[in-house]
Amino acid sequence: MSARFRSTPRLTSEAGWSGEILRPSTIAADRRSLRVRVRTEAGDLQVAPWSVTAIESMLATLADPDTAPELYALRERARGWRFYDASAHCP
Repeated sequence: MSARFRSTPRLTSEAGWSGEILRPSTIAADRRSLRVRVRTEAGDLQVAPWSVTAIESMLATLADPDTAPELYALRERARGWRFYDASAHCP
């Protein structure tokens, strides 16, 4: 085990927003510690009706597209991404 990873990484903050710049008015969802807030249809940020653990992403725990449609759309789009490890093919 590498000395840099002696314990499980912890997520402390996340944000999903629209546009090029993260600002309060562009946030669709955010996370601070274990609390997730999602933007309502009225435009307010409210605490989400689901919870996360310290090692889970809010995208991983989101299950309801009606609660946070923008975040759900991001999750579904990201599920289609493919990542390749170029270093695996290098000597």
